[in-house]
Amino acid sequence: MVNNTPLGHHIVETQHPQGEFAKTIESKILSPMDVTKGLWDVSLSCGKLGSSGAISKDDVNERKECDRETVALFRVHHSLCDGVSIAFAIGDLADEAAYLRDKIRKEMKQKEETRAQNQACYLFVVSMISSFAFMLKFVIACLYALLLQTWKMIISKNPFEPVLSMSEIPAKSRSICWKNVASLEEVKTVAKRISSRTTINDVACAMVTYAIKKQLEEHASIMGNKTVIHIPQHVNITIPVHLTGGILRPGQQLGNNIGGFVSTIPLDTSNSQSATFRLQQITKILQREKSLPSPMISLQLARMFTRGPLRFCTYVLKKFSANSVAVVSNVKGFPIPVHWLGRRVQFLCAFLPLPPGIPIGVVISSYAGMVSFGLNADKRAVPNARKFSNWMLEEYEHIKSGI
Repeated sequence: MVNNTPLGHHIVETQHPQGEFAKTIESKILSPMDVTKGLWDVSLSCGKLGSSGAISKDDVNERKECDRETVALFRVHHSLCDGVSIAFAIGDLADEAAYLRDKIRKEMKQKEETRAQNQACYLFVVSMISSFAFMLKFVIACLYALLLQTWKMIISKNPFEPVLSMSEIPAKSRSICWKNVASLEEVKTVAKRISSRTTINDVACAMVTYAIKKQLEEHASIMGNKTVIHIPQHVNITIPVHLTGGILRPGQQLGNNIGGFVSTIPLDTSNSQSATFRLQQITKILQREKSLPSPMISLQLARMFTRGPLRFCTYVLKKFSANSVAVVSNVKGFPIPVHWLGRRVQFLCAFLPLPPGIPIGVVISSYAGMVSFGLNADKRAVPNARKFSNWMLEEYEHIKSGI
């Protein structure tokens, strides 16, 4: 029972239309959720194996023992769930739930033991002076983060603004796409060959911003004399950060524990600058931004300013995004394939609802040893999601071939 309502009232089962499943996802993303009836819902659609396009042709050919598929679309209100929480909820429904919970407990125990060892060393040398210095450093870091964010809000412009204002496409139209990138081991290897600090999320940011530049170049070519589209050397992107370290502790309630920060990412790869060199720059920039308390500050400010009227909340969120052109999120999936009632979950993918003023949302995720992404974009900015996705994969190949 949920809110004294039978569980089945939150679940709808249909047949999915062949070749039009992206439209179903688009409709799900754009349709408002009636919070008086519940904070989540699930749509189950069935059809011939491969008919939805939710899994690749290789995966279809691999599952020769099956002739039917079922696609589950989970939609959850942000106040109830974030990316980490929804992954935990999906895992809790799996046949392997006990194994996954045990794995989380072991991971948490290992982290706590490491933290305890570090604290023991710290307590041996700590003094009141060093504690005061730490607090002073934290206060200065908070002030610096706020000033940096304010500066970005003042000087930044959205290069897609001319396209959005002149497009004849309805404002609420969406471009939806999902694709595999490569194996998790390969992406990790590529990242670590760039530098020991380079992460999968850094690689994702490089892929997305390369595609953004290609998209702006295409708009400039198409629009020609109608307007001048400025392709800047840098763009702002928003990076969500899970404040509990990307792990939901056993017994911890589902909830939105997401902060974030705005990072200024280079687009320019001219002057013989390779994709690997640009990725090195991106890693340095993101490492510097991650060292600031911006995610914690952003969550507290969001809680403070988003309790007013909807129009005011939208205005505040748009301002704080500092004219970001994309949100790039990273959701950690399961290391093994999971099953529901004995049926293998072949593919997992997430789509990020677009925050006010941001035209592109990309979620990078891993599942069963494979890295994939889901793209949700304003169709005025990204008319062809598949082309944008192919540009992302093109940059990944550039990075891989350059190391």
